[in-house]
Amino acid sequence: MTDFLGIDVGASGLRVFSDSKSPAIAVIDAPNSSKNREQDLIDALRSLSKENPQLTASRVCLGMSGFSSLGVSAGAIAAEIRELFGAEAVITSDMVTAHYAHFGQSEGVTVVIGTGALAFGIANGKAQRIDGLGASLGDFGSAYWIGLKAMRGAVRDSELTGNSDLLNALEAQIGTAAEWPRRFARQEITEFDVASLSRKVSELSDLGNKAAVEILTEAGVVAAESAVACASAVGTKSVGYGGSVLLGSDKARESFLGVLADHDFDASELKAPSGIGAVQIAAGVENERVRFLISQGLAHFDGRS
Repeated sequence: MTDFLGIDVGASGLRVFSDSKSPAIAVIDAPNSSKNREQDLIDALRSLSKENPQLTASRVCLGMSGFSSLGVSAGAIAAEIRELFGAEAVITSDMVTAHYAHFGQSEGVTVVIGTGALAFGIANGKAQRIDGLGASLGDFGSAYWIGLKAMRGAVRDSELTGNSDLLNALEAQIGTAAEWPRRFARQEITEFDVASLSRKVSELSDLGNKAAVEILTEAGVVAAESAVACASAVGTKSVGYGGSVLLGSDKARESFLGVLADHDFDASELKAPSGIGAVQIAAGVENERVRFLISQGLAHFDGRS
């Protein structure tokens, strides 16, 4: 039996950690259908247990996106973990586990800009989230935001000016623009398809494409605005940043860090994956920070009765 396990729930499946210094010990590919997030997660946990019968623990912490906003029952997930792994369970958000992985019990703001986007801070007895609202309502500066902005801008520029450089590059990856309206209406173009275009935009930016440079520069700025608002709300100057957009695009990262520098913030790259934070939370349910998370409804703890 392992004392503590941390489970990181991402868009493509689960990663399991058992040690704050080791890589993932198990990975389950189980994309969310987005129709029933709770059942998707339970199915993935069952697959994890079936494929790794040796996984048992005294306590498990699971961090997932949408913990507070998607109507998932933390109690049901905790009960499943107890049944499968014989463990107490802490259920929380991946923004919380990412913050803990970088800051531990210290104060600061984590900003993760990948397929989605969010900022989360804890300082001075307060917690604050900015964005993390999904593609329809938020995720400003995210890979999806970049991809969609590129698609809209490329079509608009082509229709108004005849400039089709960006449009041609996007069509080579996602198909002809004439088919985009029909494919969007039929949900044949997914959020992940759109988000994947951010890599093409980054490549074009590196080649000096003006439209791509402008999109990525704006992505960095709006991500930084989230960071500044979050940090101001809780009263801290420390920011940890990560995610595929900020780490994969020089232009987005430069504009992001430029805004933070203008506000005299101390910024550093996130030093550990959120699954490591989950392990640390599992091990630290008695410490002040985890008690604070539970008291604020940011984590659910199902201990032994």
